[in-house]
Amino acid sequence: MSDRAGASTRESRRLPGLTSRLRASLTPVVLLCAAGGWAQPETQSRAARLLAQGEEAFAAALFGVAIRDLSQYLAVAPTGAEAPRADHLLGLSYYYNGDLAPAAAQLAAHGSRYPSSDYATDVSYWLAMVAIDRGQSAVAIELLQAFRTEAESSELVSYATDALAGQLESTGERVAALELYQELIEAEHAASAADADARLPLWLSRAGAIELAEGMADAAAARFAMILDRFGDASEAPAALFLLAEAGFLAGDHSTAMGRYRRYATLFAAGEYRAAALYRLGRDAADHGRAEEAA
Repeated sequence: MSDRAGASTRESRRLPGLTSRLRASLTPVVLLCAAGGWAQPETQSRAARLLAQGEEAFAAALFGVAIRDLSQYLAVAPTGAEAPRADHLLGLSYYYNGDLAPAAAQLAAHGSRYPSSDYATDVSYWLAMVAIDRGQSAVAIELLQAFRTEAESSELVSYATDALAGQLESTGERVAALELYQELIEAEHAASAADADARLPLWLSRAGAIELAEGMADAAAARFAMILDRFGDASEAPAALFLLAEAGFLAGDHSTAMGRYRRYATLFAAGEYRAAALYRLGRDAADHGRAEEAA
């Protein structure tokens, strides 16, 4: 897999960007000699160069390059002050590059190599991401549940909650998934508009879909209406319009539902649900003796 292909497949799953701790550290690095550190200036200079190149490549999503330079840096300076960060970034580089076996090994060994690392608490989250890519839902669920318990203050908690909800939903535990989506939504309602999470429309959509499937049409309708009212430009908005019509139809408000089906079919000629919307409209026309519309 190419560097950029590895990045794009993971971006589509709404993985986190850099945490603030990592983002702040990706700056020109001044390497300090710790006790028992490097004796030769040229060695120190080479290590600094490799680290800077590796971090620059990581930030540019050139993960194959990052793997090369960070690996070389750690071979030169395994006990350097910046080694824990480089070791963590190397694990992430393997993951984003699609090299799942090396990623798992690198991440799993991080805590034993650097017991005092600032990044040790994030390991279970990233191992869960590897497990998801490997199709190991049970492993991922266990890791994500542990992470949510052990790293409550981490910037990755909402991502872990999102991923855990997705895994529970995919394994048929829809009620448990709904509880987690609701937790995420409530946290966003408590946040200021400036801090609004771009994933909120997705969470509303997923929660609404589960509620619709569970027969909670009114609750689902409220979710889809919020997407349309507040996030009309979001990628979830077209589906929200159709599903809002479905919620109304199932709740018995057929007249309003038909108007929404008609609007969806008109606005989204290539929409995912257009055939379903046209079917609902055709059935309604046939049931009410409008033969021309039914045809």
